[in-house]
Amino acid sequence: TLGLGVFLVLALFTQVVADDTIPPLVMFCYLFYPIADFILLAPALILVMITATLGRSMLARPWMLLAAGFVMLAVADIAYSYLDWQGLYFAGHPIDIAWNAAYGLFGLAGLSQARLVRSL
Repeated sequence: TLGLGVFLVLALFTQVVADDTIPPLVMFCYLFYPIADFILLAPALILVMITATLGRSMLARPWMLLAAGFVMLAVADIAYSYLDWQGLYFAGHPIDIAWNAAYGLFGLAGLSQARLVRSL
């Protein structure tokens, strides 16, 4: 998490803040989005650590899938922010797969939870 935070500050934030042509509201939006994703990433990683203590039980599976989805979503959003700022993002970019994978993990978490409830 610390490494990703350093990357955000060095690779993205310094470039956005240094650009004098950006209006303050636009700058706020450019900075808020990756900061919010970084804030989302911390609890998701904590959830991964907590569910790792449950082992490979049926109770752990939905939580691990949910946490993996949040981590994937945060990383994809942060990568998108960087790529967009560099002018490297385009429609159909491979980073789009990461968003779809995150949503797929959310769906698998729900299916896993439903299967767990039915087994009780």
